[in-house]
Amino acid sequence: MRTLTSLSATALCAAGGLALLTGFHQPASFEASAADGGGHRVYFDGSPRQKRYDCTACHTEPARQITAMIDVTPAVTGAYQAGTTYTIRVALTGEHLGLGTTNNQNGFVAEIVDDTATPAGTLMSPDTDKMTTVDDGRVISGAGKDTAMWSFQWTAPSTGRGAVTLHLGMVDGNGAASSAVPQNDPGGDDVAVTKLRLCEAAPGCADLASPPATDARVSGCSAGGASSPSSLLVVVLALLGGFHRLGRRRRAAVLALALTGCFAPTTPGECPNHVCGGTGSDDVGSTCKESWVCSSWEAPPGSDLATRTCTDNNNLGTTECKPAIAATLPALDLEYYKCKISPIFQRGCGQMACHGTETEHPFRLYSRGRLRNKQMVFPVTTCLENPNVKVDLQVRGSGTVMCEGWSAHTPEEWKKNFDSARSFMLGVGNPDDSLLLREAAQGGLPHAQVKLFASGDPDYQTIRSWLAGAKLGTTCNTGKN
Repeated sequence: MRTLTSLSATALCAAGGLALLTGFHQPASFEASAADGGGHRVYFDGSPRQKRYDCTACHTEPARQITAMIDVTPAVTGAYQAGTTYTIRVALTGEHLGLGTTNNQNGFVAEIVDDTATPAGTLMSPDTDKMTTVDDGRVISGAGKDTAMWSFQWTAPSTGRGAVTLHLGMVDGNGAASSAVPQNDPGGDDVAVTKLRLCEAAPGCADLASPPATDARVSGCSAGGASSPSSLLVVVLALLGGFHRLGRRRRAAVLALALTGCFAPTTPGECPNHVCGGTGSDDVGSTCKESWVCSSWEAPPGSDLATRTCTDNNNLGTTECKPAIAATLPALDLEYYKCKISPIFQRGCGQMACHGTETEHPFRLYSRGRLRNKQMVFPVTTCLENPNVKVDLQVRGSGTVMCEGWSAHTPEEWKKNFDSARSFMLGVGNPDDSLLLREAAQGGLPHAQVKLFASGDPDYQTIRSWLAGAKLGTTCNTGKN
């Protein structure tokens, strides 16, 4: 007999059962912008490891008409056996949103932690089209159009780990209430959360005590009570009364003012105005339906003034949330990049299935034998071509080590690679905060589970030094590179 756990969202809240968030369309879109429904690398699972924030941090005012269900085999009667692999099926029942929309996406996120808030055991996703692990395998997530049931595996930890808790959150997406445009946003979705307590070897372990109420004091909120949450709420409501009539820049200013005081403890700082992944200076707002994707930054030869192109995937014809398309790139050292940084990126990032592509990635790399730049060059003379007639380097040289494919980088390729990499220091003060390091380092942000190094590795330190302004002090002799 299998164990079945079913709790209504209302009962869960009454019982204090917290868990996971956020609105996904596909697992691969976990890093999408908040306006596109991907959470922008932000999620909360209700466990102590995530400060007990839950999915309502972004999916506000859910109707709580759905139910999150857990089915485990082999059966667990309140206990797990060390080292055993279990199949866990999760289901969203009572779906009532998104059924008539173009993009009816539902999703779940789950993790299993012990009583020290440490991930316990190993999560595995047999269906990589609908599920993926994130946060370096600590969390498993799934999503899908018209999908409401998922199955994954968990191998229990070794003997002596003690009790663990499975945290589960499910989202019934409403497809941004659009029957015409395939889009998502964090507003209007429904949410259900639950948890399953498992003792080690035999049932009967005590549940964890309820945590104390989250402290509402945050940076900018007077600990002495000069700005109480209730008094600030009155101010915020007064400000937001005319919010919809303001332009984007004025709305951002109002939000910045409103968010400098106390805010509800159920809304983390990463989710201003209940938009996870939004930023105070470029707030997209929960009503923004645009979904912008931008190319790599590029500057002309000898210049730091770069531009990029940004396209709204939803093609709405509005520009309320359009990112900046012009910027002055940081004045980092090109020679240091050529000799020390480029070999690291070429080795770990330049594959044509990764960042060696012209589409989808702001970080783009041209490499010998892989993607080559779109430019006209004289052909390699040893390949029986007319040496006086130029050829398209990208057409002739991409994906091959023959002839033009293995020719040295052109000055234009060096410049474009350099600009793409240094652009990740735009608006960043500390190199450790750059996405170049945060996504590629172990324990960092989700990055398709590709982790190139730990924070103490020599490659990490080399990239960090360059981002901090290190100079080579001489001309880099790249040879055939």
